[in-house]
Amino acid sequence: MRRIYSPLLFFFKNRSYVLGYASMTFPDIHISFCTIAALNSRSLCYRVCRACEAPVPDYIHGPMVCISCGARLSENGTQMLYRLQLSIATEDKVFPVVAFDRAARSLMGCSADEFYHFASCNPCAVENVSKVLLGEMVELMLRPPKSGRAQHMRV
Repeated sequence: MRRIYSPLLFFFKNRSYVLGYASMTFPDIHISFCTIAALNSRSLCYRVCRACEAPVPDYIHGPMVCISCGARLSENGTQMLYRLQLSIATEDKVFPVVAFDRAARSLMGCSADEFYHFASCNPCAVENVSKVLLGEMVELMLRPPKSGRAQHMRV
């Protein structure tokens, strides 16, 4: 397996989360060096409303309105954002991680809209991206999910 070293840094400040009535601050987890062990290539991007960034259906047929903000949705009224589901391997364990748009954009090198249009013209692009990122060494700052329903750590 070929390993490529690139010093990609994903740092976020400590954030406070509201759980029920209590406000708690969860510490971020700093991982000095880790390897991308796997990438779910089935869903790299998802479509959102351009005004409020609420998720919308992938296929828009005719005039639709965003449920969250009431904006009119068309091809120009939506944008794509990244949601990379990764498995990260450290020296002693492997665990699942989700990298959303801001962190995934620095890893991928382009916006999700650009990658979506490129992948629609080149069908094997998604498979090739997963092959290239496999074994990539990165430095991460992980944080717990904001909602209690989520299962994966966030980059």
